[in-house]
Amino acid sequence: MRDRGFHIPVIFITGNPDAQRPISAGAMKPIAFFPKPFSTEKLLECIEMALSRCN
Repeated sequence: MRDRGFHIPVIFITGNPDAQRPISAGAMKPIAFFPKPFSTEKLLECIEMALSRCN
């Protein structure tokens, strides 16, 4: 998507905390990484931050 000019924020949620390293190094470059279990409040804060960056 970024190759086509789209800059969509990506938030990764995973049950495998060891997955962070390959994701961080990957092309998607997520703005946040949440291993399960995670705080709903923290996730909502992250979504709000991502949306504010889009505006």
